[in-house]
Amino acid sequence: MCTFVRFVIPVLILFNMIPSCLAAEKAKEKDHAVASGEKPVVHITEEVEVVAKAPEAAPISAVATVDRAKIEVVAHKDLAQALAYASGTYVSTGTKRESTLQIRGLSSQKIVLLYDGIPIYEPYFGSFDLNTLIAEEVESIKVVKGMTSVLYGPNVLGGAVNVITRRPDADTFRFTSTYGSFDEVQVAATGTARRGPFGFLGSFSYNRVDDFDYTNTNGDHLRRANTDYDTKNFTGKFYYYPGESSELMAEFGYITSEYGLPWAIEHYRERYWRFSDWDRWLFNVGGTFPLGELGYFKARGYYVKHHNVLDAYTSAELDEKEWLSTFNNYSYGVFALGSVLLNPRNELKFSFNAKSDHARTQDDLDEPWEEFSQNTVAVGVEDHFALTRQISLVAGVSVDYLNKEAGNNKTAWNPLGGIRFAPAEDLHVSFSVSQKSRFPTMKDLYSSTAGNPDLREERGTNYELGFGYDHGFRITGAVFTNRVRDLIEGVRMPEGWRVAVNIGRARITGFEVGIARDWAAVQFSANYTYLNTKNLDTGLDLPLVPESQFNVMVNVTHWRHWRFSLWGIAMDESFADNQGERLRVPAYMIANAGVTRRFEYFDLFAKVENLLDADYVTEPGFPMKSRTFRVGLRLHVDRD
Repeated sequence: MCTFVRFVIPVLILFNMIPSCLAAEKAKEKDHAVASGEKPVVHITEEVEVVAKAPEAAPISAVATVDRAKIEVVAHKDLAQALAYASGTYVSTGTKRESTLQIRGLSSQKIVLLYDGIPIYEPYFGSFDLNTLIAEEVESIKVVKGMTSVLYGPNVLGGAVNVITRRPDADTFRFTSTYGSFDEVQVAATGTARRGPFGFLGSFSYNRVDDFDYTNTNGDHLRRANTDYDTKNFTGKFYYYPGESSELMAEFGYITSEYGLPWAIEHYRERYWRFSDWDRWLFNVGGTFPLGELGYFKARGYYVKHHNVLDAYTSAELDEKEWLSTFNNYSYGVFALGSVLLNPRNELKFSFNAKSDHARTQDDLDEPWEEFSQNTVAVGVEDHFALTRQISLVAGVSVDYLNKEAGNNKTAWNPLGGIRFAPAEDLHVSFSVSQKSRFPTMKDLYSSTAGNPDLREERGTNYELGFGYDHGFRITGAVFTNRVRDLIEGVRMPEGWRVAVNIGRARITGFEVGIARDWAAVQFSANYTYLNTKNLDTGLDLPLVPESQFNVMVNVTHWRHWRFSLWGIAMDESFADNQGERLRVPAYMIANAGVTRRFEYFDLFAKVENLLDADYVTEPGFPMKSRTFRVGLRLHVDRD
């Protein structure tokens, strides 16, 4: 932790040098519609939780939000950069060049990622890659930690990420063009239109880059072979609004990529791999409707397909193929959720999720195809009760059911409960207890080399004490502990291969605190997370979990049409396991800066990332980019 402090102190000094002359606080707008007797209406969003006509109570769950303004500053292409600036999260890049996410020490396979309410994951491996979620069309991101509502469905052992895209509430057009280091080119456009009861959103983006450079321990810049990529993304959303509080919608999304997977420079055997084809299709259709006088009902059906072709070569020249592996995997399902206000103090929420996962894989062109499938159903109910004006209670339970291809089906009960005490309008304290689970992936169960069809679900019990204060400045925090059992780990057998088994027990304790303050022309935010993790079977820390992490952002806006941004991350050291060898990931600090000149209909901007040209890795053997520059233009046209 001492190493970490040496990084944090300079960052704090740098970002607290804010001119006192800009200390005029912005006035806050308060919504007094309910108190004044105005008739509230259902507010429809792409979130899982629609705001009903009842007054909305602040959640007991710990929630970190990344809004559009922050996304525009930190994320030039995808959501990997944006989620690194939420409290309690850690984003790393390793073997398959995937940007994977941890929430409070638990990996992406234990996290649910929802895109407009639709679960996004690769069905066979049960994980997701943040690089495949395009930042241009995202309006905000919510990271839900600790006690997670039953509305988010099954497999939320580690939490949930709710990605909310733009809606066609008015006629708008956004166009962004960027050029950067290593011949990076990005073009993105998003348009929305509203005509009476009809709405439309269309989005397109293209991004390509050549191999990047990294900085070694001597300060030299070296070319990182096989790090080029080429990505195209298309999205279309269609809306029909039959009434003030209801809508019907249909959505289509398609992303296609070709990119290299750089081999490790140390610790691991070199693997010369490229995705010659990485495609994902997404379709969903559904709607939101009033339920009685004071409730809502939301339902969607969806289909998500992955087609991935991985080429392996015999050498770094990539001129002779060794094998070609193909995945044709897909998921389809439905979810329904809603809320009913039983009385002014009692809101009942409910959910139903059903999905079917299918994997069809081929190890090489001449090899036979392997096919697997399994189904998951989850039903949940959650009651929110206002005991007094200051005290509210939440209690609920979900039942998750896994129908396995090999039989031996599994059922998991996940209860939750919490209390929230708000002695003042700008202060609240909450306490919650919840149990969550995660079923094994199809790879864990059915892989011909490592599968174990008798695996049990992973289970965790989480206790959390949280607080929030919002008066002049905003501060949120939580102290938590999580006991996880039946962790699925790979054990090497005497014959040499690894088999997935339930042997793991883990303890995760920690705290997090976030602070934010808005002045007339300055916005400041900072988050700190401390995690103490332990694999109770081995006595070692959980892999790739920094003990301390800190991020900070300062924006200076409305100064003669200029905006200046500074943001950075400091990470403590962490460790990874490589067949019994403990590999160290050194502590690092990354600083970034940007400047934007605003005009009436467009912005000109420039960014520099890794400003100090740090030599760092997020996973052993996989160095990250050296200092990079970008310049660009952003056109924006709005018409009410």
